[in-house]
Amino acid sequence: MLKTIHFFGVSLFLACLPTACDAQDFETIERRLGEIVADGELSLEQAQVMLHALRVVTHHRRNDDHPMREMLEQFERYGVDETKADHARHALEQQGIHGENLHHAMGALLRIVQRMQASDHDFDMPEAMERHLHEELSLSAKQIDFLIGLANRVAHAGSSNEHREANAEEILQWIESVRTKLKQAIESNKLSGQDASRKWQFIKQYQLAPKLKAATERGELDEEHAKRIWHEIEAYEMTDRKAD
Repeated sequence: MLKTIHFFGVSLFLACLPTACDAQDFETIERRLGEIVADGELSLEQAQVMLHALRVVTHHRRNDDHPMREMLEQFERYGVDETKADHARHALEQQGIHGENLHHAMGALLRIVQRMQASDHDFDMPEAMERHLHEELSLSAKQIDFLIGLANRVAHAGSSNEHREANAEEILQWIESVRTKLKQAIESNKLSGQDASRKWQFIKQYQLAPKLKAATERGELDEEHAKRIWHEIEAYEMTDRKAD
């Protein structure tokens, strides 16, 4: 019964994604699927169906607005993850900037962010850029000031090593919680050791590996932190093999 409830419940949630959720929700659902599989309340086959549906929804969502999608990818290339860039877009929309003006304003935002990241001095907007924003995009002085303030927040929101360390620790804690649940399922005879091993491999391949890759690409982890996490996983698995 639990499997049926989770299957239809999460499927219904996936069906609502294009209008109700953002990129962060996709990661939340992926993580939740891993937890449900670990709890033994969802079969591997059902989880695979849901993951496929999630990928399809994500693909269609990302192609809804191709020009803006390309703009967000440009932000990522300069070290600003997609979620932050998308939040910046929504912030500009709330300031009354829409349509073509929004796309051009995002381009200006990216150029300002680049200048701020490349200089230790306070940002001084070039006259040509200010004239472009005011005359061609018809942005008010208030909107331009907001754009500069927003760029400043985006430019200085990169993950420091301290933040990366915290992110790595959070992922390790999540791994430990998943493995604890699997062990508890074995001890309570809800899962055999073989089934638990299969579920762990599923979670590692479809949840953990994409999670680490995405976090590294967004700058939330660096290569060293990612390697450390994989080394910890290898140590866990070696301990399990010795115990068997």
